[in-house]
Amino acid sequence: MPKELFHPGANHCVDLVVVADDDVLLIRRGGKAGHGEWALPGGFVNSKTQKGEPFIPSETWTEAAVRELKEETGLIVNVSELTALPTMKSPRRDRSPRDPRETAEAFTVSHPFLIQVDRQKLNTAKAGDDAKEVGISKLYEAAKNLRFADHNEITENAMYELERMQDKPTPLDV
Repeated sequence: MPKELFHPGANHCVDLVVVADDDVLLIRRGGKAGHGEWALPGGFVNSKTQKGEPFIPSETWTEAAVRELKEETGLIVNVSELTALPTMKSPRRDRSPRDPRETAEAFTVSHPFLIQVDRQKLNTAKAGDDAKEVGISKLYEAAKNLRFADHNEITENAMYELERMQDKPTPLDV
């Protein structure tokens, strides 16, 4: 049985969609929840409060995203490189929980981010922390095939954001 969540109510986490061209960085989960499944890198936001107490963050969502990406993949990015994606809360679209550890008393809220890196940086990623392995997938395949939590929906949101960013006029176009 996966480890339970730490806090009653919301347990905040971050997920990262790290892309280079049309590829996305994935990790194979090494922790108990989703062990062995391919997923987006990410993890829980650090809290000022103890287990069993309501969550109060000790870092911002963006600070957590930068920290988790470094811990799980070794990639170092700046907060300014992150693009926020829509927050994901339980239950998912199909009414299932986001995370297999959720109960009626505790649930997860993800603050996902998109980050674009060059191919060379993507290829330097190495598994660390609770990631067993890193891999690279086509972005559209990940959006269809990721099964952990709602990482497929987060990846779809990233694809829409990438399209929106490409259609955005530059100051020279105005």
